[in-house]
Amino acid sequence: MRSNNTKQIIKELAREHKFSEKEMETLIRTPFDFLTETMRNADRDKLEFPSVRIKYFATFYCSETRKRYFKRIKKLVEDAGRESISGTRAIITPVYPEGD
Repeated sequence: MRSNNTKQIIKELAREHKFSEKEMETLIRTPFDFLTETMRNADRDKLEFPSVRIKYFATFYCSETRKRYFKRIKKLVEDAGRESISGTRAIITPVYPEGD
């Protein structure tokens, strides 16, 4: 919610619905914060990632192809006896960085 266009939309929505800008930003951000927490708490050892649907927006899920990819990377890491393999995305990065 950093762009000027986004801030302007938040101001207009807050004015229209009689909320403060901070309250409106919280309302807009809440579904994505929930999505972030849900994905962070997924069982990465068993490769069990829950599906999350944000109504009227999108459904977020981990496809079977992606799960096979993670399984293959995990096996390569275990076989190599190393924590990471250069040139791959072996580490799953969070949707939002910590503290944002």
